[in-house]
Amino acid sequence: MKNNKNKLLRSTFTTFLVELIIWAISLPIIFFILAEVVRRLDFQWVYDLSPDAYHLFVKCFYFLFSRGNIFILIAIIWAIGNIVFLRNLFNKIFFYIDAISKASKDIVNKDIEFIELPSELEEVAKQMNTVKRESEKNERLAREAEQRKNDLVVYLAHDLKTPLTSVN
Repeated sequence: MKNNKNKLLRSTFTTFLVELIIWAISLPIIFFILAEVVRRLDFQWVYDLSPDAYHLFVKCFYFLFSRGNIFILIAIIWAIGNIVFLRNLFNKIFFYIDAISKASKDIVNKDIEFIELPSELEEVAKQMNTVKRESEKNERLAREAEQRKNDLVVYLAHDLKTPLTSVN
């Protein structure tokens, strides 16, 4: 069990590192491609709509893409990328928690025979299925014991009545 737990942690951590490396490499590349595309665009349509908006847009564009501020823009885009990355990571973690929560409700559900979880949570699914089988077995044994008790009470009541009726 501990080996599977360590395996799950290693797998999750490895996935986290790979995604982090992909973000770290792809964000600057995407940024530079986007910056080059924006530099080559013709914004005449903005001038046609509103010359004041065009001048404001040009000032902002040159401020953001000037040599000194490009690193600030890269840092902002990198921060946004990290927020998106962490959001995806937390969504994955909460997906696992949600799956375990739903599966825990299925332990007492009589209609479901086998609890299934994502492959990363295979060990948890095995343990939950073991608990489910044990609880069903204990419930069956409790019903049988209750039935034996009821049968004993019926037999004792019958045996107690029989001698009394012969005395009458």
